[in-house]
Amino acid sequence: MHDDPLDDEEEEEPPRNIGRVVFGLREFDTWYHSSAYYFSQKEELKKLTWKRAMALMEAKALGKDKDNHTCDMSRLFIERYSSPSVGTPGGASSALTSSTISSSGSSANASVAPSEQPAAQVDFQVKRLFVCDSCFKYSKVSKDMAQHRSTCKYVFKHPGETVYKSKDYAIRRVDGAVHKLYCQNLCLFAKLFLDHKSVFFGADAFEFYVVLGKDSASSRHFKPMGFFSKEKLSWDENNLACILVFPPYQRRGLGKLLIEFSYVLSKYEGRKGSPERPLSKFGTLSYMSYWCATIARFILIECTESTVSIETISEHTYIQPEDVMRALKEMHAVVLYSDEKAKEQKVGGRVLKKSVRRWVNCGNVKLSPVIDESMVFLE
Repeated sequence: MHDDPLDDEEEEEPPRNIGRVVFGLREFDTWYHSSAYYFSQKEELKKLTWKRAMALMEAKALGKDKDNHTCDMSRLFIERYSSPSVGTPGGASSALTSSTISSSGSSANASVAPSEQPAAQVDFQVKRLFVCDSCFKYSKVSKDMAQHRSTCKYVFKHPGETVYKSKDYAIRRVDGAVHKLYCQNLCLFAKLFLDHKSVFFGADAFEFYVVLGKDSASSRHFKPMGFFSKEKLSWDENNLACILVFPPYQRRGLGKLLIEFSYVLSKYEGRKGSPERPLSKFGTLSYMSYWCATIARFILIECTESTVSIETISEHTYIQPEDVMRALKEMHAVVLYSDEKAKEQKVGGRVLKKSVRRWVNCGNVKLSPVIDESMVFLE
């Protein structure tokens, strides 16, 4: 084996290559780069940096890299950007300047847009992408999308089965192996708003829980507003792999609804769950909010014992003990045991009910659950 000249180099986030999305009657900016929709040599060139291209060329010259395609792309990159009139990528005159990224890494995650990238500074490969707000099929041509919308079979009947239904929202479980194209297109769409999402065509191993609702009071039909994915078989006992509420439908409490439903699934499966790591900053905040409120509800309302252990909380809430401990620390409601074994396990401690009550009162936290389990349809 030989040393990779790029091992120590951090990957740069490429600039957005699709400007805006027309999603039904809504139009909004993308947040992140995606090469999965329309991939070209020009697009591949943009993914390179000057330093990376030079390193690849050097590796090829030394006989360390036998990938002729990669080498050719590096050579084209260097030839293209060697002229001062074009500008070095990342420089002041470059049209390839990356947007500032914030939030949404994780796996479970993303609901805050990164800093906007001025359209005038970006040479978008696709300025407007038309996406069906029923099945997620897409086109660069408005007329083609209008024609598709007139015949889309998912406008009136969505794929999968209903597993939750309230007055305002429904959640449908869609099997990635059964509805492959729908789930692949959903993943492609999600990649425009998640910087970590990488599963496009391997959706067979996942179930997708899609939340649907009415776009407005005058809307006649429910339409997809967000989703979370879950591995059918998770060795790490993750109850959620990826979560996204689509930009136009954020700040409606849908993220909390989806997170809570993931734990309803854990309850029905009879095993504690936790989201896939790492979590983004926003994902961490969202989960911490859910964990704290759920644990506080159990301690202050549901639990009749004078003292309660972390393991007991975990067994009743289906939140992993490590996550219970994180939430109790956030509420300043736990005194850690002093023995070394408990320190190593990070789950040993005495729960302080008064501190939990103080946290609820200070934050005016609502303890009622979002989901009415009488409206859940799971076998």
